Amino acid sequence: MRTEQQNFGIDWKYYRGDVKVAEGCGVGSEEDGWSYVNIPHCTRYITPDKFHAYEGVSWYKKSFVPMEEFRNKRVFLQFDAIMQSATVYLNGKELKHHVGGYMGFVVDLTEYLEFDKENVLAVRSDSNGSPDFAPTANKGIDFQYHGGIYRPVHLYATDEVYITNELAEDEVAGGGVFVTNKQIDFYGKKAEVLLRVHVRNSGNKSFCGKVIAEITGKQKKEPLPELLSIAVAQSSVLLEAGTAGYVELQVSLADVKLWSLENPYLYNITVKLYDEEEQKDEVSLRYGIRTIEWQKEGLFINGKKQKSLHGVNYHQDIFGLGNAMTKEAIYEDVRLIKNAGIRFIRCSHYPHSPYFYEACDEMGLVCLNSITGWQVYVDSEKFKFNTIFELRQLIRRDRNHPCVVAWESSINEAGFTHEWGQAAHDAAHEEYPGESCYTAAWRNGGDGAYPDIYLCAAQHGSKVYAKQTKKPVIISEYGDWNFGGTKSTSRQERGDGDNAMLLHCNNLEESYVDNEKQMAAEEVAADAYWDFTDYSPFSSEPTVIKCGLVDMYRIPKHGYYFYKSQDKDVMVYIANTWTKDSPKEIRIYSNCSEVELFLNGISVGRKTPSVYNHTDNPRQESGLGYEDSRDYGYEPIIHPPFFFKLDKFEPGELKAVGYINGKKATEHTVRTPKEPVAIRFRRADNRVLTGDGVDATLVYAELIDDNTTVVPLNDVRLNVAIEGSASLVGPTEVTTVGGIASFWIRGSRLGTGMAQIVVKSVDMALEGRFKISVKSLELPKEPEKFSWWEDVERAKIVVTDIAREKPAYASSCAADCTAEFGNSGNPGLWWKAAKNTAGEWWMVDTGALHQLSSVNIVWPKEHAYQYIIESSRDAFAENPEWTILMGKSDNVIPSINTNDEINNVGRYVRITLTGNVDDENPVSFNMFSVYGNVLG
Repeated sequence: MRTEQQNFGIDWKYYRGDVKVAEGCGVGSEEDGWSYVNIPHCTRYITPDKFHAYEGVSWYKKSFVPMEEFRNKRVFLQFDAIMQSATVYLNGKELKHHVGGYMGFVVDLTEYLEFDKENVLAVRSDSNGSPDFAPTANKGIDFQYHGGIYRPVHLYATDEVYITNELAEDEVAGGGVFVTNKQIDFYGKKAEVLLRVHVRNSGNKSFCGKVIAEITGKQKKEPLPELLSIAVAQSSVLLEAGTAGYVELQVSLADVKLWSLENPYLYNITVKLYDEEEQKDEVSLRYGIRTIEWQKEGLFINGKKQKSLHGVNYHQDIFGLGNAMTKEAIYEDVRLIKNAGIRFIRCSHYPHSPYFYEACDEMGLVCLNSITGWQVYVDSEKFKFNTIFELRQLIRRDRNHPCVVAWESSINEAGFTHEWGQAAHDAAHEEYPGESCYTAAWRNGGDGAYPDIYLCAAQHGSKVYAKQTKKPVIISEYGDWNFGGTKSTSRQERGDGDNAMLLHCNNLEESYVDNEKQMAAEEVAADAYWDFTDYSPFSSEPTVIKCGLVDMYRIPKHGYYFYKSQDKDVMVYIANTWTKDSPKEIRIYSNCSEVELFLNGISVGRKTPSVYNHTDNPRQESGLGYEDSRDYGYEPIIHPPFFFKLDKFEPGELKAVGYINGKKATEHTVRTPKEPVAIRFRRADNRVLTGDGVDATLVYAELIDDNTTVVPLNDVRLNVAIEGSASLVGPTEVTTVGGIASFWIRGSRLGTGMAQIVVKSVDMALEGRFKISVKSLELPKEPEKFSWWEDVERAKIVVTDIAREKPAYASSCAADCTAEFGNSGNPGLWWKAAKNTAGEWWMVDTGALHQLSSVNIVWPKEHAYQYIIESSRDAFAENPEWTILMGKSDNVIPSINTNDEINNVGRYVRITLTGNVDDENPVSFNMFSVYGNVLG
């Protein structure tokens, strides 16, 4: 029978940096620089102002004695992900090299494991990118590669004959257990479920046995639901020694409960393998029975159109832990998304944790599952193979999840060839045969070609292009970049107060209205706001990207409640903290039919929703023009905001009462903050912590006044101490944002079963105490030299955009398209040459000698641009020397974004158009970015 070694993620030794293989695989415990960590582990502690990933080599190793139950078994090691590439050793022998930082992989340890003695498992993790696989080594990437073994690790054993792991087999549409709906009778409530089970006989004699599949379902019964057997099917299996094969079982179900967004019902499927005498293996999974169909007008689940399918993009990194999110933290993120009334998630721009898809299955959200990559395509055989192989492995891993309704088979905003785009599309359909497989891509190969669903961002002209294709269209991104690029007015910190957050709200509302119009016109099937959370951006940015509906601490901003107000759960929310600096026009989000506002107990009016609003936020989208100052109407949306104008600020209490059909339904109160008098605690979840050194919970310490109102002060320093059965993750001093400080607590292994948190203000005479229950697993105490987090200051050398807003020059400029617009960072400003001829050039002075590493250019449209990029130490010398860094005079690959790896020392960087001139327009671009480090 299958057996897993529990708590295999604890007590790994860790070294940040590279060492000789002999030391990395050594058994000794006293090496300098090594400390103990638990898996999942991130190589840096992440904060909003210190978010840069450590890009380099790290070593992990673990000494262990195999369980006696593993003897005479097949033993497998599975990593759910390691950033970016990893080499695995056992007892000094290299067993596997894996590339790609977001997909799991399996290592067979059977032949190399030694029993009755200590084995040393070692992993060399390299979080540097590579041109051989996505997202490559380009420094302009949209997100940070937070390194390490940042997802769980599993050690398990099977008998010689076993049900395989889909990630280990490399079988097209195979390996493991593949479940599909063969037939659903909606009226008779019947379904046929087909299981394709892959069994391997690794023994030296033939095997004769059977496979039994049992489907169970929940029957509501107090105090807990009871699992009842619904249907059973079985089939015989005969395998010669050293072979593998498939067993197909068809299970008939009556009175079927379908999986949907409203009722995400999951069946339990257990597949058991028997020989003639006993059970040999067992695999369990959960499965939702449903049909999906994408049409131009939308997504249909079980034949029902999903109206107003509004969604978000989602990055996985979080304050403190980086990418090393616990299962509970991932579930809490999905819960936050659902509670905002959002039902669709684009998994930008990489495969997420298996826990993420489990959570979406349970809670009823649908996903566009994405492969790794952003803006960079390398036309090499290695890159093409690795990216398509990742897509195949992604589908094999996640094909049984009802939440996955499409596969993003293209690299986001990259200039890949049509041949690669078609090959990826074809690979997806090979891996998931039948009518339920849909690919999505940001390039359109045309009718009858890839993809099944066309992705187009708002800034790229989704309003225009959605009308030009018969394919379903998803607005892949909106609400951030099209409102100012790197200076987007959507990028507002919660701590900056009401006025800042309401600028963000204007962009959300206006975009939502436009998207809703397109959905009503059946031009667009779904959309995805960019981004659900504040996140760690590319290296040129000075701070995290703050366009999230929630911040890195997962605390909602006002805009979160705009989305929530479009949902069915009755709510009212005052988007105002009512300080002296808050706007006097009170905006209220509610799904009630009327709202009455009270100031200090006196009604200031009872209103129905507003008809329109006004914004002064600049907006730029391809093919469209917007006035900087404009009105936008709310007519298409179900629940517009309510506005109340007050004459003056009067400190005290604002109360909003929501009415439905003339009756009070809900209310929300805010009070003017006074001076803080206490520290109040709350948690992202209220469960009992597991004392394994891995489980963690996010704790919020709030400064409150005598009315229990949070006092929105920034940068108040708090010292955190832990007593009892828990440990602090990160530094002992934390600071407030908007009156709230956040920190992580891990359950530790020994103690009383209770932990007490003591928080004292450095700047004020405030102290608070809070208790957390911790469940003991009776594990041994943490070793000495245990590291709960990595030194914040030990960061990589940050490679920044050294061209941003630096002096620029050009061979010629069209009217109102000056040279400095080419590197301003504003998507609405473009440099354009005066003539559309070869030989036109543009140049930037970076201000000093730099080690140059890459150039990123955003072009106005998809075209096979031909050019050379050169650098010079002194462009204004009498006879300047220029070195060609990149030659693309023979380029035939169309792209709207180009990313070129370079390697030279220079101060001036110049691009010259050499051929394939656009017949319609002179050469132009914006966002010309140069990445490098200053010398000296």
